[in-house]
Amino acid sequence: MAEVRVKVNIAMVLAILAAEVLSVVMYTHYSPWYHSLGHRNIIAAIVADCVLVYILKLIKENFWDPKDWEDTAILSMWLALLYLGYQMPHVVHNTHSFTYFFVHVVHKFVITFVMLFIMERFKRY
Repeated sequence: MAEVRVKVNIAMVLAILAAEVLSVVMYTHYSPWYHSLGHRNIIAAIVADCVLVYILKLIKENFWDPKDWEDTAILSMWLALLYLGYQMPHVVHNTHSFTYFFVHVVHKFVITFVMLFIMERFKRY
């Protein structure tokens, strides 16, 4: 049977916290797309952030280790486009739903960028 060993460091914890703070800021009552905090389950969001940080750590260790912010942005863009390709056929039905979905894609890009950037900058701690 396969083993999964998770080694948590300070950079991963900071990346999870930063992504969650960013998500709270992006989805407030004052945002133009008005997706309030009541529509997010904080425990599910933190679990999802933990899984995402672990997957990004595996990508960094095994496939592509972005060293500067440009590489981080390119990797984040490709992962956001992967999300767009998987989800767009299921949720976009008109221009309004496309606009709403595009905000989600931008959110995925931003949280991926922030997680990767923080994991790179704080990897020595």
